[in-house]
Amino acid sequence: MTVKLKTMKTGDIDLSNKSVQNYLKDLNGDEGSSLTNDNDRVYVTKQQKFKFYLHWVNLIVAHFYVFWWTPVRGNFQLYG
Repeated sequence: MTVKLKTMKTGDIDLSNKSVQNYLKDLNGDEGSSLTNDNDRVYVTKQQKFKFYLHWVNLIVAHFYVFWWTPVRGNFQLYG
C-alpha cells in the first residue's frame, strides 16, 4: 500500500482571510474531486484483515492465560 504525503511548513501560510483553505484547495483540488480519484481511496487488504483478527485472538488468548490459567494452575499446585 502506497500513501502520498504532502508536507508544508506552517510558517509559510498566512492565517488571515481564508488563505489556508484556498491554499489547501489548490494543493489537493476541490473537496468533491478527491472522492472520484482511485489513488486517494483506502483499500483494506486480506493481510490487514488477517492481522486485525490475529491481534484480537492474541489479545484474548494472552489475557486468558495471564488472568485465568496461571492463577488457577498456581492455586491447584499450592493448595492441591
